[in-house]
Amino acid sequence: MTIKSKISFYLSITFTVLFGVICISVYFLFANFRKQEFQERLEEKSKSTIKLLRVLNRVNVPLLNAIDKHKEDQLHKDNTLIFNEHFQLIYSTHPKSKILWNEVLLNQIKTAKKYYWRIRDIEYMGIYMKGNRRSFISIIAAKDTLGLQQLDFLWYSLIGAYLLFTIATWIISFKIVKNQLKPIDDFHHEISRINEQNLNESFVVPIQSNNEIHLLSNEFNHMIQRISKAYQKQKEFTAQASHELRTPLARMSSQLENQLNQVNTDQIQFIKKQLDEVTQLNELISSLLILSKTEGSNKYSDEFCRLDEVVYSSIEKVTLLFPKFKVHLEFEDSMELEAGLSIQMNAQLLEIVIGNLLKNAWIYGDEQSPIVCIGMRKTTCFIRIQNKGTLLKNKEIDLLYEPFMRGSNAKKKEGLGLGLRIVYRILQTYGFHISYSKNQKLNTFTITF
Repeated sequence: MTIKSKISFYLSITFTVLFGVICISVYFLFANFRKQEFQERLEEKSKSTIKLLRVLNRVNVPLLNAIDKHKEDQLHKDNTLIFNEHFQLIYSTHPKSKILWNEVLLNQIKTAKKYYWRIRDIEYMGIYMKGNRRSFISIIAAKDTLGLQQLDFLWYSLIGAYLLFTIATWIISFKIVKNQLKPIDDFHHEISRINEQNLNESFVVPIQSNNEIHLLSNEFNHMIQRISKAYQKQKEFTAQASHELRTPLARMSSQLENQLNQVNTDQIQFIKKQLDEVTQLNELISSLLILSKTEGSNKYSDEFCRLDEVVYSSIEKVTLLFPKFKVHLEFEDSMELEAGLSIQMNAQLLEIVIGNLLKNAWIYGDEQSPIVCIGMRKTTCFIRIQNKGTLLKNKEIDLLYEPFMRGSNAKKKEGLGLGLRIVYRILQTYGFHISYSKNQKLNTFTITF
């Protein structure tokens, strides 16, 4: 999960839970208010009925019923029972009252003075009023139809509001977070295109912005500048050191070759071995020079060359080094091949690429007779170099183009481990692709232009 998603998720969850708590609190506060308000109405109704009895001094049921029906605060489905101090029922709103009572309940009301209970939707209130001459116990039962309807309406309204709020919160949170963190996406896009070839480029920071993301972008630009300077110094040092080393090595090689004519047979083998060591050092220096020129370089991008001509030239030069080397060159039949042979690349660098792959085929191959095939794949030209030999292990393939990497098939073989690295860096400079595959003792390198 990305940072944007996490922030949006946690923000939405927080507001959703908070609003849920508020909705539940509002519902229970209103429910408690309705309950208290209805209890007060029941109590007021009971007290008014008892006071009326005291005024009349006798129970007049028809009169009390008539008065009760014409009261403004008439309750829905209410039923009232009045008892005297001896727990005798002296008045009932309905002759067939469904209120269940007993002396234990009446004693409880008398002790508590005011007692409330509820059975399903019917609410009950018991009141004990003591007078100078007479005392009364009143039990009134009623259903708060309007209050319960309002409570239900509030409940469904809160559920609807909660759902709408939740959906709106999640949508708005994700949009706001995406909007606010868009500079991070821009920053990621900018730094993803920076590599060793364009270290001098800087990330564009809007002038009007001064938030943390853009401060980070500024610091990143400063860091890139420092890395670019260090990288350039490293390249310059490699090139300068290589140039400086070539002169004494050339002198050593010349002296050793002259010495060959002046020594006896026992020393010839020793001097030849030293010459081989000097030749290897020269090859290493040349490889380092090529790498220092190609790393981050794109100066040959406007040049064109013919692939077939470069391949012929490379084969000729490698054959001079290894006289027994035989290359089988093939061209796939294709109408578009002639046009595809023109490659946008420096001929000298392409010759190094082909030459290094051919040298690898000689050094690591079993038969020293690779097959070189040039063809077209749709609109893309390719060259394929195949040779029989020991196959690389899977873990070695992942490191194939790393500098100084030598596989298990390189034991007792000459080499520096830089040839394929040079091939890879030159092709990468031009945006071309090289791939390796293996199949039944057959090693295959394919370059796609």
